[in-house]
Amino acid sequence: MHILTARLPRNFLALGICLWLGACSTAQATLTATPSNSPTPASVIPASITPASIATAMPQASGTLLPPEPTSTSDSYATKVAGFAFSCDPYVKPSFSPSGSWAASTCGDGDRNFLEILNKDGKKWVLNYRDYFPAGTKDIPLGGLFPAHWTDDEKYLYYTFSIAYDGVGTCFYGFGDQGLYRISLADGKIATILPYTPAVLGYEIAFSPTGRRLAYQGNGNPVILDLQTGKEITMNIKGNTVGNFTWSPDGKELAFGACQVHKDGNDYAVTWSAIKIYSVQSQTSRTILEVEKDFLTIDGWSDDNVIAAERKDFKNLPTYLYIDASSGSFVTATPKP
Repeated sequence: MHILTARLPRNFLALGICLWLGACSTAQATLTATPSNSPTPASVIPASITPASIATAMPQASGTLLPPEPTSTSDSYATKVAGFAFSCDPYVKPSFSPSGSWAASTCGDGDRNFLEILNKDGKKWVLNYRDYFPAGTKDIPLGGLFPAHWTDDEKYLYYTFSIAYDGVGTCFYGFGDQGLYRISLADGKIATILPYTPAVLGYEIAFSPTGRRLAYQGNGNPVILDLQTGKEITMNIKGNTVGNFTWSPDGKELAFGACQVHKDGNDYAVTWSAIKIYSVQSQTSRTILEVEKDFLTIDGWSDDNVIAAERKDFKNLPTYLYIDASSGSFVTATPKP
């Protein structure tokens, strides 16, 4: 039996949920309602971008003004952090906007954390994790809100809503997020991009390097959403599971893993797994590597067009591979200086 151990999301404690994907790939989380505790904010994205199942009400950000903090021309991380008046000691490394004028970080602890977004001029937005559950929810699981992507014009920040799970499984690429949202930094208005999902696996979310496109897991098949036009492309991929969404450096292609399982006595085992690449321009996919019995995962896509991957056997022992994304041939790794 092929076993993989999940990585705990964002340093949270595990909830101790065992997940055997071969047997329960459609497992459901306890919470099923979409956040709806507040007045509906005005939409800040074109309706064409919004999935049909978008939530119609969202928690409202709270805004306060703080005295401006001194700025610095230094690019050091410590100097960047010191330039912002966080109300707590962020335990998740802050995320900075492209110009460094905004910062966001998850603060707090356990099920009472919050996402704090602020700039050097004193504007601040606070989003509370607990507000994303239906009113009256008694047992709030561990989790949080996390910055995911800043737009280049610094008008918006995308952030995820994630519940912390722990588990193992066959053909398991890891846990995703339970929702994706976007806040307007100017007025705090929030729009739903991917609505709350009760599925334990959630969405696997990957923004392209240019920020033009978003890849995510959609009901068993990868979906590419063009954030400028609202156009969605759904890829029909053979296999029980897909994951490891990894964009090419130019954002024109998406690499991902696909895997098939079969029943092996009382357990499940890998039938085959593959690494595939989808071209956004031609809307076609190609397989650059496929193996039987072992599990292939993607570690990254370098600027020299090489995909780093791992081939793991039934004991979860990895062999490290480097594949030319154009030809599919193996290459020798070049050590970094």
